[in-house]
Parts: sequence; structure tokens; C-alpha cells
Amino acid sequence: MRRVLAAFALGLLAGLAISRLTTRTPDATEPTAPQELDRANEPDGSKRRAAREEDPELATARARIAQLEQELRGKPTAWPDDTPDLADPRNYARELERVLQECNVQVDMQGYDCTEPPCYAILRRNELAFSESDDWWSTLKDCDEWNATYSKSVGLTTDVIHCPDGSQEGFTMLTVSPRDEPNWLMGKEPDRSVIENADKRRRARKQIAMESWHCKDG
Repeated sequence: MRRVLAAFALGLLAGLAISRLTTRTPDATEPTAPQELDRANEPDGSKRRAAREEDPELATARARIAQLEQELRGKPTAWPDDTPDLADPRNYARELERVLQECNVQVDMQGYDCTEPPCYAILRRNELAFSESDDWWSTLKDCDEWNATYSKSVGLTTDVIHCPDGSQEGFTMLTVSPRDEPNWLMGKEPDRSVIENADKRRRARKQIAMESWHCKDG
């Protein structure tokens, strides 16, 4: 009996809904043309952007991209509070150029990258392939001022720049450490993870330097 009453009630409600949809009242008006959107009440770009940023799926995707980026390019490091004066970004360029002048070594300096430790000097070389016999490098190794200032262990990255006009230029990225504090950044026995991250950061910074390179002939 209850099922019969429930079915009857459901049918009655459905009938009333259909009658409301199909029955027009005497004062019903014809539908008007679409109106211009109220732009004043439309969310601006910052609000739409905030809405997207609050999307959990989007946040998860961004976090995953950041993770993959770090796995590929490493994690940037901060400058230590005890950075030696010679390695400090406020002094690095000035001291390096002073020593180069003292050693009478002419290099085509393109700039410096001190966005994170260590600082790198960016050089243009005439030689495409670096070798120990390169004039500027062999001169530096034999220079007393160089040996008195910097450690024999240097960070040197080289490559070839392919210019738009078809020519090629030698690329060098050089970092040096104080003679008395050669292990100031990573310590004497750094963890493998520290070494791997430093290598990733070096390659990432090299890529940025090469992408922003300006060839002599444009």
C-alpha cells in the first residue's frame, strides 16, 4: 500500500512540474535578445588568475613541474655568511681583473654570473677548443700573483658558440677560489648529493650564459 501511495505522490509531483513548464501565464513576456555582458561584474585578470592558482589539480601539476625542474637543473644555493672576501660577489670581478692585469693577461671578458655561489667569469676565446697550452691560461699558471692569490684548483667550462652568420666563437666559464680557502663552498669531503647538485647548477648556468651570448658580428 505504501509503495502505491509513494508512486502516486511521485506521479503527482511530476505532473505539476510538467504543467509549470508548459503552461504560460497571461502576463508572460516573450524572451528578449541576449543582453551585453556586465563587464563591470566580470572578474578581472588577477581574480581569474587567483582562481586558477587555487585549483588543486593545477597546484599539483605546478608542484610536479617544479620537482622535475629541480631534478634536472638542481637547486640554487644561497651565499654562505662566511664567504671569503675573494669569492664574495662584491669583490670577485674587481680582484680577478686586478690579478689578470698584474699577470699581463688579456682576455675578452663578457661578464660575470654571481647570482649564486660560486661566481663565474664569462670569457670569449679565440680558440674554439680549450687546451692547457692556450696562451692566456699557460701565462696565468706561471704567474706569481695568480698562484699567490688563487688555488690551483679551478672550475673551467668550455664550449663553442654557433653565431647567426655561421661563424663560431670559443666560450669559457671560469670560477676560482682563494688560495687559502679552496674548499670554502662545499667543504673538504662533500656529500655526493652536494656534488651532484653543484654539477647540475653549473650546467644550468652555462646554458643560460650561452643563450644570452652576443656574437661579435651580431
